Amino acid sequence: SEVRREFGYTAENLVIGIVGRLQVGKGHLEFLKMAEYLGERYSHLRFLIIGGATYGEEAEAAQIRMKVQNSPLQNQIRLTGFRNDIHRLLNALDIFVFPSHAEAFGLVLLEAMATGLPVVSSNCDGVVDIVTNRVEGLLVPPKEVAQLTAAVEELVQSPELRHRLGQKGRQKVKAQFDLEQMVDKIEDLYFTLALSNNR
Repeated sequence: SEVRREFGYTAENLVIGIVGRLQVGKGHLEFLKMAEYLGERYSHLRFLIIGGATYGEEAEAAQIRMKVQNSPLQNQIRLTGFRNDIHRLLNALDIFVFPSHAEAFGLVLLEAMATGLPVVSSNCDGVVDIVTNRVEGLLVPPKEVAQLTAAVEELVQSPELRHRLGQKGRQKVKAQFDLEQMVDKIEDLYFTLALSNNR
């Protein structure tokens, strides 16, 4: 697709992504550890970190950026910075990772599921209302890098499981959530974040 070309991805690449403010609590450090472990073992993997810093969180964002810059696999990991075309970028992914330490309600997780992406998520409170483990996605405890890595690797190795979880996730969102309302909320959220970025 056009988005994959934008980042130089080929048909052979399997793209694993995370969306959210560059904040330690969103699980970016765990995502990077997982990326380094799997990226070394599977050279076709690519990792896309979608999102920028918000006002007052620049120090955490700088820490995350520094980890990427110092990574031995920096050619496999991309930071997009702040983007307002999240839905378009989700279409470039093959696997969506949501490793947040705590989440009341995962709007971006819902949007990824609505796109038909297989998801690996931490099993924090807001997520277990949306995802049943091994039905619509794979759930792991927050901050557990080894379990996060194992779950993502399972999806890397199984196109069939990726397809099945992606289909089930899309069906659940369609059946239980008002997508138009959800997209409006997400657009409001990104508009608010854009305003805080420009302060």
